[in-house]
Amino acid sequence: MTLDWRIYCQLYRQVEDPLWGVYPHPSISSVAKAVGVTRGTVWRRLLGLERTGFLKGYEVIPNPALLGVGLNSYNLSIPDARAQLRFLDALESVDGVLEAMVDLGPKAVVVTVADGPSSSSRREKMIARIDGVESMNRPVAVWLPDCTSNVSLERWRLISEFRRNPTSSWGTLARRLGVSPRTAANRCRSLQRGRHILGYLNENFEKFPGVVAGVVLTLNSGTESRAVAAAVQRLEPEALEIPSLTRSPRSQSPRLAFMRLVLRASDAQRGAAAFLGIPGVSRADTFFHGTMRFYRHWFDVRIIELLARHRATPR
Repeated sequence: MTLDWRIYCQLYRQVEDPLWGVYPHPSISSVAKAVGVTRGTVWRRLLGLERTGFLKGYEVIPNPALLGVGLNSYNLSIPDARAQLRFLDALESVDGVLEAMVDLGPKAVVVTVADGPSSSSRREKMIARIDGVESMNRPVAVWLPDCTSNVSLERWRLISEFRRNPTSSWGTLARRLGVSPRTAANRCRSLQRGRHILGYLNENFEKFPGVVAGVVLTLNSGTESRAVAAAVQRLEPEALEIPSLTRSPRSQSPRLAFMRLVLRASDAQRGAAAFLGIPGVSRADTFFHGTMRFYRHWFDVRIIELLARHRATPR
């Protein structure tokens, strides 16, 4: 269980951008070296986490800036656990939803595209009317890495194929595109480096082989958040910082969030209380992640339309 957690944490710690930079094809050698086990052990453990239903896969999206949109985040209250599951299903019919995350509690977060006031307003009303939703906060803009240049048609074809089969081998992807495996890998890495594509892990914490607890630390005004983050890591080296949806990963923040592996749920609050001894921390609130779901329709339709326009353009 502890080894599974350490391997999982390294999937995030091996990348520069832990919010949007977790792509398929992770460096298994780097993870194995950091954890102190063999590559084979890492592979077997990751396959085990997939079989349990914890690691549900990877999501790859084009940087929304390439399509002229941003992303919005909403905090919701859904007290009924059964209503939460129905809520995730109901979001399938709301165009423009990217992902939803529910806690083992009343809280939920929904991320949508930000494609104009009228579309956003209509979308918000549809979400707020879903059965079980008691409250919904105003939208907050999601932080996205810079992406200023456009991409070519062949790159859009690569993005489309990579989204469809994110864990395919480079050889399989290359055959679909009619290029060599090296070319496919190099082009994909180029898209990653340019932040033209963003990657995310799809997880269900109810299926992790152990109890994972989250804690949100509220900081006193003027407290240096990175100093507090470093103090947390010294106190509990295997705590994994959760990046904020609304700020760049290393920016100053009034709150910090971490995930921790605990023996039992009842230990979560007691462990979180230890963080109150860190200078500058005024409050520590415990929560338990549930599951997340990704909704692919909006980006799939836009990519299909873009490729169709390219094909229809006279040479």
